[in-house]
Amino acid sequence: KGAELHPVGKGIRFDCFTGVYERGCSCACIKIWLTSPLLVAAAFCFVMMYFNCVMQVYAQHRSSSFLDIPKKYNMSAEDTAKINELPDVGFDLLKPVLQEHWLADAWVGAMIGVTFVRFLATGMRVTILRRWLSCLGTLFGIRALSIIATLLPNPSHTCIATAVGNPWYEGIMILTGRHATCADVLYSGHTVNMTLCAMVWHTYSHVTPLTEWDPLTCLCCNTPLVSKMGDLLRCTSAKVLIWCAATAGYLVIIATHFHYTVDVLLGLVLTLVFWAYYHYYIRYMFARATLGSRILQWMERDAEDLEIHKNAQPCRQCGERVSV
Repeated sequence: KGAELHPVGKGIRFDCFTGVYERGCSCACIKIWLTSPLLVAAAFCFVMMYFNCVMQVYAQHRSSSFLDIPKKYNMSAEDTAKINELPDVGFDLLKPVLQEHWLADAWVGAMIGVTFVRFLATGMRVTILRRWLSCLGTLFGIRALSIIATLLPNPSHTCIATAVGNPWYEGIMILTGRHATCADVLYSGHTVNMTLCAMVWHTYSHVTPLTEWDPLTCLCCNTPLVSKMGDLLRCTSAKVLIWCAATAGYLVIIATHFHYTVDVLLGLVLTLVFWAYYHYYIRYMFARATLGSRILQWMERDAEDLEIHKNAQPCRQCGERVSV
């Protein structure tokens, strides 16, 4: 939210969260940031990402049998590779195997970077970032349980695990990119990140457009973009391009044997479902009096796209049920 110019005088402070000048002590900026929903979302995401990294190390420790058994029976490297790679339709279709294993990391990094720069220039940047962090943390928390519940052999035979020490220490090393594991297979974290970036564009690129001109509209789709309820009715050029980029990224992950096809499929479906459910839930959370709804109401208290829902249910803050 933009702030109007105001001479900061005695008793006047700048609210560094909302961008408004108010009366009070200037040191309250610290309190505002420490209790801001964005910081809470960032802390939640960090904890879940670290938890995921710790579970990666535990999974790596449990995966030793994938290499110990072939050594016990003096299997060749070729036979070891065959028994440690599950049959996969994606591998059968995408041949030969790409050896550029760095490509998946570069692809997801590029998508995150472009998405961040694009929406940093919009008025909804805080809201979008908060929701992205909340969804990312939740999905990686689920992934932490998934990778330790059932182990799959890593399809990449060139993967070398360097995180072999204490899981809680190695979790920090993995989080900072210094160490790596090979047993965190089901499901794909790269797919989660790519899909979240695509969903940010799909959900908000028409809400906070950089320009009103769209090639797809000019060529063939001169129809309303959204309904009266705000639901998306058709695609735009930006949405088509980002989904093409995401799809290409999925194929890169499979073609490099970074993950199995099922890892990519589950990561895609879970991200789509959770993102859609989160955005559906926050539109109607003011009609609920549950603990989860109250937490989300606090998290989304400054959301620009929920004002109409806040006004429609003014008494939900006190938990009362209003009969219409």
